[in-house]
Amino acid sequence: MDRMFARLAAAVVLACTVPAFAATWTPLGPEGGPVSTMLVDPNVESWVYALGHAGLFRSEDSGYTWREAGKGLDSNSLFYAHLLVADRERPGRLYLFETDGRLMRSDDFGENWKPTGYCTPMPQLPLALVDGAGAGEELYLTLDQRFVYKSTDGGRSFAMLGNGLPDWRALASLAQDPLDPLHLIAGGGAIPFATDDPLPAMYQTRDGGLSWSEAGPAFTFSYTTQVQFFGNGWVAALSSGKLYVSSDSGQNWESRGDTDVQGMVMAVLPTIPQQAMLVDSRRCYRSADYFLTLDDCSNGLGGSAASVIAPRSLAAPLHAAHAYRVLLPNNNLGALAWNGDGERWETGSAGLRAESVRGLALLPQDSQQLFAGRVYSVPGRDPLARSMDGGGEWQTALGDTIKLVRELQIDPTQAATAATTHIYAAGGDNYSFGVNGAIVKSIDGGASWQILQGGLPAGGIGGITHRLALDPRSCAAPPASGACQSGPLQTVFALSDAQGSLSHYRVIKSNDAGAHWQASSSGLPLPLNEPDSQQVVLPTDLDFDSGDATLYLSTAAYYSSPDGSPLTPTIASGVFRSSDGGASWRQSSTGLPQVDGAADTYQPVRALVTHPRRGGRAWASALVPGAGSRIYKTVDGGDHWLPGGEELAQCDVRDLRIDPAAPQLIYAAGFALTGNHGCVFLSEDGGETWTALHAGLPVARVSDLRLDPQDQRTILVTTEHGVWLNKVAPDRIFNDNFGVD
Repeated sequence: MDRMFARLAAAVVLACTVPAFAATWTPLGPEGGPVSTMLVDPNVESWVYALGHAGLFRSEDSGYTWREAGKGLDSNSLFYAHLLVADRERPGRLYLFETDGRLMRSDDFGENWKPTGYCTPMPQLPLALVDGAGAGEELYLTLDQRFVYKSTDGGRSFAMLGNGLPDWRALASLAQDPLDPLHLIAGGGAIPFATDDPLPAMYQTRDGGLSWSEAGPAFTFSYTTQVQFFGNGWVAALSSGKLYVSSDSGQNWESRGDTDVQGMVMAVLPTIPQQAMLVDSRRCYRSADYFLTLDDCSNGLGGSAASVIAPRSLAAPLHAAHAYRVLLPNNNLGALAWNGDGERWETGSAGLRAESVRGLALLPQDSQQLFAGRVYSVPGRDPLARSMDGGGEWQTALGDTIKLVRELQIDPTQAATAATTHIYAAGGDNYSFGVNGAIVKSIDGGASWQILQGGLPAGGIGGITHRLALDPRSCAAPPASGACQSGPLQTVFALSDAQGSLSHYRVIKSNDAGAHWQASSSGLPLPLNEPDSQQVVLPTDLDFDSGDATLYLSTAAYYSSPDGSPLTPTIASGVFRSSDGGASWRQSSTGLPQVDGAADTYQPVRALVTHPRRGGRAWASALVPGAGSRIYKTVDGGDHWLPGGEELAQCDVRDLRIDPAAPQLIYAAGFALTGNHGCVFLSEDGGETWTALHAGLPVARVSDLRLDPQDQRTILVTTEHGVWLNKVAPDRIFNDNFGVD
């Protein structure tokens, strides 16, 4: 893995001058990914922030390079987040809304975040957020139902401002005049009823929101997506697909030509007051006269740079060499950049790892060939990324067969050459009917793929398939002991959350290498839908005993009451095992931690792994809410489970891996709890003691851990910021003892 080793060599050089572990983790990409909005820091005008599905990033060189920020943000709550503002009077202070409506604040330029205490009232969603000019801690907010709200305490609370505003209309955009902090313009948004009456494009206030009046033209279908002050009495607005400009601070408005600006965003360029740019993912117009004339600047847009989702913002930071740069968020490439003296849009995503990946496969004969699944389904984007050079460059790999990938597995018996390797991929299909299970397979090393849905129901929307497991002894002629060396392997299990029907296809099985599937959930408890509670158990992981035909299945129970009152669950969960190839399952959770007061419901078990040589031995990760995970082990085939060592504090373990060459080496990887960084641990004594490996890994969620098949000391993990690599040197890497009999 030449490129990987070259990166690691550079990390070793850096390690001589920084604390231990500061340079041990190496990012492999892919760079880019879904970015929803960008913001120039008003106090450091070469600094830019990028907010995407995977978190917050900061650039200190006008978008040439990026790095992760945003500790304390929940990456699960940023999928639709797009509201990010900076306080002009308080350098370092930023605000953003997470998807669940929680307002977050940072006072150190985005490094660390805490809740302000405010959350939008359900079911309302925030549409616009504006920093109020002046010495106070003022913020202005619009919600998707009606009115403008104002905070004077730094976002802890908001009061409604509504005099003159309709009580039946959302306000889609909001802007404050930088020369007059009492002057705001709100763009009209959606209405909850049909009407043929013309509606004003905007509303404005000149007393800080106490009273409002109609502004701008009126249309039957009026929707104003952006208002932009130039700072000298000029203001522009994008409304109902048209561009409007006012030269008298919003008193009078005139249309600027017939250009369709639907889906476009605009920004004032920082060097000349009347300069501005108007852009979407395919078109660009630049103007030096308040949009009176428009010059085309679309070179480099469209094609692979096209974004199906309209951009939310446009950022124009200062830059010494180019006067300024313009940065456009992109839902595929991360960021596109235009230099002030340039002639073309280019990718501007160096270090911008906004790609949340899950599922990882390395080809056994050439581990520089990597496959990584994209967690989120974004229209127009390939759900699978492939690198041929150890993460240096990434390409698309799957096409539009399915919409997202959560799991990848390689048949080790069909991997003699890269070109003939058999690879399975699984995930979900969010946009089309007739696909249930979303499992695909390649028999040519990923060059082509076919969907595997024989035996699955064609109707409905299938659940997301998040685990695949190949029975290592399911070849045509298995050896007397141990795994098959020649294949292909025939038995494949798939685990799904089965959104279409929770009682079916949680576990499915194929006996012909994925060609046909059948249900394999008998013995798992059916969902309980009762007047006072809803309870369901979903599978999380599956592995095979190396000594006999026993299968182990870990599960997590989900339960709630309609009114949110406390509930003691009754549904069986924890670990289940099967001795008949998955035809039936029985609970085998004795010794695992139970839910308080419950007889058969256990804390979530999200990962398990079996010993590769000794039958009856396995490890399972059980989550203790609010505390972390503890690894339990069994030495009697699941009859009893014993806690193995200390708790992995503030870590929700999602993957367990054993080094097949040295089975006393166990890796645990998972999600951070309470705003910490993601976790990776190593045990060198079969789970009795653990060493943290995640120092210097700037992520919150580690989903998968894989060992390099050509160098077992090299581990790779999937995260919300792409794939990362670490070179581990355990003290007893060559000790082949089990160590914990």
